[in-house]
Amino acid sequence: MERSHEQSQIKSSPADITRPDVLFAIYSASHVINRAYAPHLKVLGLFYPQYIALTFLWGNDGQSVGALTKKMRMEASTLAPRLKRLEVMGHIRWWARFNGRTSGFRLSHENRSCLEA
Repeated sequence: MERSHEQSQIKSSPADITRPDVLFAIYSASHVINRAYAPHLKVLGLFYPQYIALTFLWGNDGQSVGALTKKMRMEASTLAPRLKRLEVMGHIRWWARFNGRTSGFRLSHENRSCLEA
């Protein structure tokens, strides 16, 4: 007997997220992902948060710092140094709109070329 999609979905409540086994599973999964990516990112001189910022720009180039902070769920003061390092490394470049109030980052020409290849 096959179960329907609705029947197979896991039911959870907000309280489930505070269960120690759920928290440990999330914590463990995060470390597994970081360890899996680390050797590949090391070759590129990147850390995982920098890679995530690049993936957001690869998906939608030219985003404001505010948009990136919301997507990455990070404070601007935490994200800005990571973005600056990516800029120094040549992966991205800073941009500002006419009024000087909105600023963000775009992929560098070299980084954009890699996507088109």
